[in-house]
Parts: sequence; C-alpha cells; structure tokens
Amino acid sequence: MKRLFILMMGLWIIGHPAVSQSEDVLLSAATYSEEARFETSNNLLDEFIENNPSRLYDLANAYFLKSYNFMQVGNYGEALRSNQYSIELKTKLYAEDIAVNYMREGTIYLLQGDYERALNVLVAATEFPFEDPQLYALNYAYIASAEQALGDYDKALQRLNESLDILEFELGEDNPDFATGNYDLGRLYSKIDEPDKAEAAFKKALSVAEKLENNTLLKAKIYNAMGLLYQKTDNQKALDFYQKSLLESNKISSKLNQEAAITLLNVARVRIERFIELKTNLIEPSEIINSGTPSPAQAAIEQAISKITTADGTIVNHQIYAESLALKALDVLIVQGEETGLLTAALSDCFEAVRHLHLQLDLLSSDAAKFSLLEESHFIFETGLQVAMSLFQKTGKTSFAWDAFVLSEQAKAIVLHSNKTIMTSPDNEMVRLKSDIRQAEAQLMLDPDNISLHKKLTQQRKKIEDHFSLIEKPVRESAVSSPKQPEVQAKIPEKNALLTYFVGQSSYFIFAITNNDFKAVELPLDFTAEQQGKKIRVISNLSQPHKSTPGVYSQLHDLTAVYTLEQAVSGLLASIKKMDKEHYPLYGYDLFSKLIAPVAETLKGKNKLMVSPHQELFKIPFEALLSQKEDTEGKIKFNKLKYLIGDYAISYSYTGLSFWESQSLVEDERNASFLGLAPVFNSAGTGNLIQSATAYIFDTTLQTDENIRSVLENNKTFAPLQYSENEITGIGAVFQSKSIKSQTLLRAEASEEHFKAQCGHAGYIHLATHSFVHTGNPGLSGIAFFQPNATMITNSDEDGILYAAEIAGLPLQARLVVLSSCESSVGPIRSGDGPYSLARGFLEAGAEKVISSLWKIYDIHSQEMMIEFYKMLLNGQTEEDALRTAKLKMIKNSKTANPGIWSAFILME
Repeated sequence: MKRLFILMMGLWIIGHPAVSQSEDVLLSAATYSEEARFETSNNLLDEFIENNPSRLYDLANAYFLKSYNFMQVGNYGEALRSNQYSIELKTKLYAEDIAVNYMREGTIYLLQGDYERALNVLVAATEFPFEDPQLYALNYAYIASAEQALGDYDKALQRLNESLDILEFELGEDNPDFATGNYDLGRLYSKIDEPDKAEAAFKKALSVAEKLENNTLLKAKIYNAMGLLYQKTDNQKALDFYQKSLLESNKISSKLNQEAAITLLNVARVRIERFIELKTNLIEPSEIINSGTPSPAQAAIEQAISKITTADGTIVNHQIYAESLALKALDVLIVQGEETGLLTAALSDCFEAVRHLHLQLDLLSSDAAKFSLLEESHFIFETGLQVAMSLFQKTGKTSFAWDAFVLSEQAKAIVLHSNKTIMTSPDNEMVRLKSDIRQAEAQLMLDPDNISLHKKLTQQRKKIEDHFSLIEKPVRESAVSSPKQPEVQAKIPEKNALLTYFVGQSSYFIFAITNNDFKAVELPLDFTAEQQGKKIRVISNLSQPHKSTPGVYSQLHDLTAVYTLEQAVSGLLASIKKMDKEHYPLYGYDLFSKLIAPVAETLKGKNKLMVSPHQELFKIPFEALLSQKEDTEGKIKFNKLKYLIGDYAISYSYTGLSFWESQSLVEDERNASFLGLAPVFNSAGTGNLIQSATAYIFDTTLQTDENIRSVLENNKTFAPLQYSENEITGIGAVFQSKSIKSQTLLRAEASEEHFKAQCGHAGYIHLATHSFVHTGNPGLSGIAFFQPNATMITNSDEDGILYAAEIAGLPLQARLVVLSSCESSVGPIRSGDGPYSLARGFLEAGAEKVISSLWKIYDIHSQEMMIEFYKMLLNGQTEEDALRTAKLKMIKNSKTANPGIWSAFILME
C-alpha cells in the first residue's frame, strides 16, 4: 500500500504526457509522502486543493494522499475525513478506482483498533473489482490483520500466506509490500507464541526493507516488533531494538509520530522493569533520581506524549495518551513512592487517563474492539488503585480509599453499561438501529464470508454512528461518573452491604460499604488467614509492552500449600462440581478467609450482600463459602455446614455502582405477567433434532467445549428434559393462583419465533431448556428452543437457537429473567467487563435482574427449587430473599444439601 498512490499517479501521467504545474505539485506531494515527509506533503496538497477547485478527480486523489499521510502519523480522524472527501468526489464521477478508498477506510479502522468494523469494510471492498493483483493481495493482507486482531489466527495465517505468494509472484521479493507482509507474519507468529518463526519473519522483512529506499517507517515498525519479541527474555536486547526503532522513526519530519510514541512507551516500560529488578535484588539502581528530577522512564513518556499532540494541543490518540499518564503514575509509585505530593499528582493523572480511555472507546463501534482496548489498557485502573491506596496508607485520609473504590468500579462493565444505556433509551429509533446491528452480527457469525452481510453491517454501523452523535456525550459522562461517598451510602438500605472486588496482577482489593461504614483493603494474591492484620505491599510492573501495530499496506491442588486467589477459586469449583467432601470445606473456608473475613467487622448486623465480583471471582457462588473451618478428617454432612448463605441473602452485579444507580431509580409499573417456555425435547424425532444450518456448532469432532457436547443425547438431538415441563407448568400455576397473567409454552409452542414475539411483553420470563457456551466465539453461545423442521425454517427466519449475539438486541421490559439451563452465567472473562455470558446479554437488553447458572444443573432439582422461589417471590419476598429461602430449603434436606445442587443459581442485576 505504501507506493500505491505514486503508482496511480505514474499511470495517470503516462496517459497524460502534458503535465501542468498543478500536476507537478501533486506528484511532488506524493514524492514527499514516499520520503516520510508527511507534513510537507500535506502542505502541498492543501495548496493544490485550494488552487484547483474544479479538477474533481485530481482533488479526489489529493484527498486520498492526504488520508495516507494522516494515517501514517496516527491522526486517524483526519485520515478518515480526507478519505471520505475522496469517496464523495469519486462517487460523483462514477470513478472505477473507488475500491482503493474502501480499502483505505478499512485500513484506518484497523489501525484505530476498530477491528470488526475494519473487517466489515475490507471484506465489503472485495465486491469491487480489483484488476491489479497487487491491490487484491494488499486487501487480503489487511483482512488477515483484522482476523488476527479478532483471534481468528488460523484463518489469518492462511490468508496472509496467500497474500505473500501473490506479492512475491507479481512483484518479487525486493518490494516494500513483500517486506510489510513478512512483518505482519512475524506479528502473527508472536501472537500465537512461536518466537522462532516470528524472528525469522521479522529478519526477512528487515533484509528486504534495508535494500530499498524510503522505508523509514516500516523499519521502525520492524525494530519495535523485534523489541517486543525480546522483552520477554532479554530487556537489554529489547532496549537496543527500541533505540534502533527510534533512530528510524525520528527521521520522519512530522511533529506527529505515533510509531515513535509507541516505541518510547515500550522504552519506559523496560526502564521501570529494570528498576524493579534492581530493587528486588537489593541493588541501589544508578537510575534512582533526586526529588524533582524526571526519571529516565518519565523522560521517555513525556517524549511519547509530544509525538501524539498537535501544535494546538490536541491529542490525536487517546489510548496512547491514557497509557502514558498511567505509566507516569506507575513510575512515580515505584521510584518515588514516598513523595505524597507526587503521588497525589499521579492519582490525578490516573483519573485523566480513564477519561481519555473512554474517549478512545467512543471511537470504536464494536464490542470486540472495545474488549481488546480494555484488555490492553486495564493496567491503567490497577495503577490508579495502587496509587490511591498508597496515599490512603500514608495519610490515613478516607477520601483516597474512596478514590480507589471509584477507580475499581470505573474499570467494570464499561461496554455493558454503554450498550444497556442504548437498549433502555427512550429513543426508539436508536434501540431499533442497535437491534438491527445485533441481528446482523449474529447472522455474520454463522456465515462469516458473506460479503453482502459485511456490507449490510457496514451500512448499519454508519447509520447508528450518525444517530448516536445525539447521545454520545451523556453516555460517556455517565460511564465515568464519580459518585461521592455520602451519595452512595445514603442509597444503601440499613441492613444491606455493598461488597466489591478488584483483582490485579499483584494484589486484590476489597471494598465494603454500608450506610454508615466504609472499609478498603489491599491484599497480596496469596493472602491467607494467618496474614490477617499484616500490611503487605507488592511492587510490580503492571503495564505490559504495547503491541505492535498492523503493517500498512481443572485440577485439585495440594492442600498443604499456600494458594493464590486464582488457585483457590479453581479448587472450590472443582470440589463443588465433583461433590468432593474432603477438599470442598478447605477451599470454602480459605476463600471466606480471603474474601469476607478481612471486612467482617463492616458486615456485622447486615443480612444482605450486594456483591460485585471481578475477574475469576465471577466463577464462584459466594453463598457456598464457609465461615467456619471444618475438620475434613471427620464425616462431612453438607446440611450441617456453616454456609455464608445462612447469614446473608446475596445478589451480584457486573459493577457495584449499578446497585447505587438502581437504588436511585423510581419504582416503575412494569408488567408483572409471566412467560415460561420449555421445549422438553422428549418427543422422538420431533423438536429435538439439530438442524443442518446449526449442526457445525455441535459437531463434537470440531467442538471441544464439554458443555456443548453434554447437551446432546446422540450427537444429533438435544437430550430430553423431562422435569422441565413440570417446572414451567408449576411456576405458571403459582402466578395463576395470584391472579397474574401467565403464559406457558411447551414443546412446539416453545419456539424461538414465539419467544421473540412475546418476550417484550412479559414482566417475568422463565426458560427451562438447554443452553451451551461457545468459548471460542461467545457470540455463538446459545439457548435451545423447539427445533424447527424444514417446513418451519422455510416459513420463518429463526433456526431454533437464540444466540448470545442476538439476545442483547431483544426489546425487553422484564423485571426478571430466569435461565434454568446449564452454565447460562458462564463465558470468557473480559478484563473489567466480566463474563461474556448468556445472562449478560439479557441484562444488556434491558432485563432488570437475571437468575442464571454457574455449572451444569439437574432438571429434577431445578424444578423443585424454582417453584419454591416463585412461591416466596409472589408472597412478597425480594428476588434475593426468595432465592435464599429456596436454597435454604434445599440445604435442610440432606439429599439436596450438596452445594453442587443448590448453589449454581445466582441472581445478577
């Protein structure tokens, strides 16, 4: 892609030998661009545009080159605008070469981190004819980069190799695009942890680039990528490569220089890491600086900021700026941690970093892109927490502990909050546009190579982007709100406690809040009950090296050991699922000691816990923690154990602030009617046969997910759920006994089509069926309804599976959705945003509360507990109290007291 514009200009001149002064200017601008003199090139282009207002095709090419120049220095907003001007002009002229503009648009989105949108645009661009094989190969390579970013590594590798084959055949190896292709190949091998292949690809790319003129930016990218490769094993070697990258990128005569900024931040990370290593080994670092003198890391960070700041002070890359501020704070914390004044300034930097992170999120259109950004930048929040807690420990001021709490909650449910704000908006047009996008996303997941679907989704994203400008600012301000301590405490009922967690790389944080008390605790990940009362500070480099950018063109543990929080969580889950009487009490008490005991004083006198977990803590039911140590050598009786549920009714949320916000809402008059569905799947050959359109999802030769395999009776049909019929009819009878409208749909009536038609009108929705988790692509996790036959499919758009990607687009008004199905609360954990589960989709769609399961459940026990739950609920108990009552009844019976039976269901809100 690098020489694409010059190639186009050369072809134009060959056909037009009488070149005017204006064309001289345009060609000179292209030459300056080739020499990485991007600002000079744009100055000439601005002159050309001003002096030639009637030369529309030339203007289109001028704007096209401007977009390239802006793209190369990282000013993606201006790059998109210039490319759009070019598209508009070419559209008027019916120009045949407009495909390159759509390829450019996709490339800009790719570099901006909006990966799904990039993929949609790039695939849609293939609808246009690429007569030049080079252009086809380059578009293929960009698609491969988007697929890599979205985790489809096999497909990306195949596509990238095909692109390289075409480039080598058409242009030979001594070509900058062939070098760029090998650079991207190295990035892909680095991502899939094949360092030897990555190094070979980078070296090949470098050998080609060094033979050619004017490849400064490409060489800078290659050296930076090689530094990233070595930073895992050899900091000094990594630093050497970063310095080589800077030597190249600094040759670019432009104030804006994103590649240099990225490399400078990587230099800062290495310097912080080396400082930690020296201090850990009790060696006084030569890099220790006097108070008021910038550290070597700080100097690199300040340079990085200057490379993404325009002359008028505008920040062109909010992600890099946010990470720069957080790295500055981290450096202060580690190098100058005793300076209260510097720490206070560092804390302000962290809050500003969060604000800019949200500004960057606003530029992204898809959840996948936002999750990726949050994964890369999550250290920002942990750095802020550690700075705030350090200030709290030094000064004793509770306000700093509250700052830590606010930062921990701002790190959570960012994407969920944004999407739910849209789906619950009074703006019906916006809700419709978002629902259309969700439907198109689900269709594309089932048919990922469908060009028309990519084009459709591209158009839909543009529509909602235009409409979304009306609410963008309110959404952002709400997402980064910083509630004051008295405001939150005033909303917490007297008998309730808000309990929130944040799990970092080196420590974890607990925040306990009641109407009259607040406690904040930071503990090491391997904290044990014996360490209670000790203050242990862990120093760690929380920031990971910045990724390279695309090229332009369960086992039980030894119980004698000390366990980390993650080990204890996996141990508890394994022991519950295996109904292991020996190990469960040990893990249950260990996690109580880690998660509840440190704030036990604050919880005294309370009977309801509103829990906001984080990371791995989403996987466990707090109800099953044990507040009393048990003698595992004796005979354990599950109905006699001291469970946490014995003291508290417990509910959960993706973010603690949602509890506060829900308390702020006026009670509405939502419909109280009941809608229950159970396909049952017990009629041989009717309604349970997997359809051909969805069969590949359940193909046990391809899918390794145990949950997917377990829902199948013979690899062709869904297993019968004989007790689900009693569950639905029994619950329906409870509602009818209270004279509340009840609709129960069984077997053929329990279809996806009927559910979608009715779900928006029900206050209570209950699904007793199969659900499955697709860990590789959580958007394809789903809920099974009555399976349609060929005739039904012909007359309907539904395939009998409600996919997670579809759920978030449902127009729900439900007070409560109950997913009485396997692992409906399970999914890949997204940094800060929690599990991408089926339950999450219903919350996003507007459900007030959702009850879902953490593991596989038995329908015979589900129907018993759920009927009891609804009886208590309609007798006036709250959802959390009713669920607690139903669980305590199960515990009281020795036959159902095992926590594997009763603790799977949790209440989310």
